[in-house]
Amino acid sequence: MNAPVIRVPRPRLESVRRHVAGRVSLNDCGVATASTALIELLETMTHAGCSETAGYDMRYTIPFQLGATAAEAVLAPSLGAGFGWAAYQVDAAWEAVPKANGALEATAKLQNNSPNFAHFRTETRSGGIVIVSGQIHYFRVRIGAAAPSSGQPVKRHSPSDGSYSGFLLQLLMNPVGGGAEPLGRMIHPAGSVPFGAALFQARRVKPGHQIAAASMEYHKPFIPAMGFLAQSETAEDGRVVVNLRDSTGARLARAYVRFAA
Repeated sequence: MNAPVIRVPRPRLESVRRHVAGRVSLNDCGVATASTALIELLETMTHAGCSETAGYDMRYTIPFQLGATAAEAVLAPSLGAGFGWAAYQVDAAWEAVPKANGALEATAKLQNNSPNFAHFRTETRSGGIVIVSGQIHYFRVRIGAAAPSSGQPVKRHSPSDGSYSGFLLQLLMNPVGGGAEPLGRMIHPAGSVPFGAALFQARRVKPGHQIAAASMEYHKPFIPAMGFLAQSETAEDGRVVVNLRDSTGARLARAYVRFAA
């Protein structure tokens, strides 16, 4: 019996509204759309017994990260001369998660801009209702330099003890099934996968509670083949703090997760 074919439509950049043609200006706005098919594919793989797609709250993070696609389209005219943009902090607040077989529409509006920094407000809707809103902070980086690796790859994938292999990052950052583009193109796996793992670890600390908001600070690049380790603790203000580290203990990112009362 042949396995069923699951089609995952690619996210699309719908529009960029600029105040000055060909330039990046305050209040420029981008719009991107996607289906929830990729989320459902990963959930189907998990339910079918693929343990290495488990432990990521992608129904939370993919809708939010779609806003980064819209934001980076706004920044496109400022690319070049060996420089690009990388997110160093994200802040998100959820009203809901998308239903199955849903459609997503993300908007990103440039709030602050300088030669080396950019700040966007984002909003993602599903069924006409805002499900997540937030902010993405970027800084200008030199592109093309190889990211240094340290330690050994995390080979065991066991979210129950906080260990994550590089399987899902590699899956999303490469073409599959004869496709020409990475499976996770335009949903920013290097941001959404660690963010999702941090949310999952936070929910293990407070099972049964609804995530209300979260922020993540990125300290070092996530290298797909290396994987990472997640460590969580509860702060005095009640938020759950999750540190993501490589196998040497060096911190890659830190997340702060707040739950609904």
